[in-house]
Amino acid sequence: MVRATRITAVVIIPVLLAAFVILFGFPDRTPELWAWTIRPDMTAVTIGAGYLGGAWFFFRVARNRDPGRVVGGLVAASAFTALLGLATLVHWDRFNHDHVSFWAWLGLYVVSPVLLPFLAVGNRRQAGPVGDERLPGWARGALAVVGATQLVAAACWTVAPSLAMDVWPWELTALTARTLAAFVAFTGLFLLWPLVDPRRQAVQIGLEAVTVGLVATAIGSFRGRDDFTGPAAATIAYAASLASVLVLLVAVQWPRRPARAAARA
Repeated sequence: MVRATRITAVVIIPVLLAAFVILFGFPDRTPELWAWTIRPDMTAVTIGAGYLGGAWFFFRVARNRDPGRVVGGLVAASAFTALLGLATLVHWDRFNHDHVSFWAWLGLYVVSPVLLPFLAVGNRRQAGPVGDERLPGWARGALAVVGATQLVAAACWTVAPSLAMDVWPWELTALTARTLAAFVAFTGLFLLWPLVDPRRQAVQIGLEAVTVGLVATAIGSFRGRDDFTGPAAATIAYAASLASVLVLLVAVQWPRRPARAAARA
């Protein structure tokens, strides 16, 4: 199962990197380069940043030999791909069916919602010890609160995208609202994973991926700042949420001092 997971990761990485380059590097050219036209540019940049985080996750998966370290991320990715597959069906008419990017998109979000849960279950069954160090209680609690909040928000935006469209700091459509909800659901599910497996090594790869994606999102926010045309309160809330989650992730992953670790041992 580890070998099958690594092969899957190797196949997926170039797709995610290509998506990142197109959306983050050329957000104004989605009509000719992407599966559907995305406006404004800030939406494309944000989705591209999420794909960079996904590429980092699968890069780490491709180098990993311990099944217990990838289960949480595979579970989150399973939900992510299922939500995007659903969004594709609901908004079928919004896609450019004549473009190769659409068929790559369709293939990815038809196969992945079936394949990734299979890999997650298989790796879970084969998982052995991945280290005894547990995340501290404060970290598990804080991650769980943020993760649960994001998961509830993602569910609401998927069912009723207007809830996101009304409060987002830049303009969204129903399709882009549901697409962003899928990325939020990935983050939320993974941040809840320490409640299932609190061992640090079992969550490290996913924490890294979420951090990479959010850092890229923060950088993209400066690039697309002209698109922030929504209420000032929405922009402030967005920036505060992004910054606070990044601070939390850095704090959780910050290396413990040897002396303190030895004292606690």
